[in-house]
Amino acid sequence: MSITIKTREEIEKIKASNQIIARLYNEILPSKIVPGVSTNELNKIVEDYIRSQGAIPATIGGYCN
Repeated sequence: MSITIKTREEIEKIKASNQIIARLYNEILPSKIVPGVSTNELNKIVEDYIRSQGAIPATIGGYCN
C-alpha cells in the first residue's frame, strides 16, 4: 500500500465536503431523528440536503466499502 499525497485543491474539496456533513449532523439531523421516523426517511433527508449543497452523496445508489 502506498501513500498518496493530496494536492491543495484536493484537500480543499475534502474540507468542503466535511463541512457539509458537519452542518448536516449538527444543524439538520438532530431535529429529524425522532421516534417513528424510518431510516428510509432519514436517507432521503440526507440525500436531499447533500444535493442542495451542490454535492453528490457517495453512498447513495452505489457500492461503498
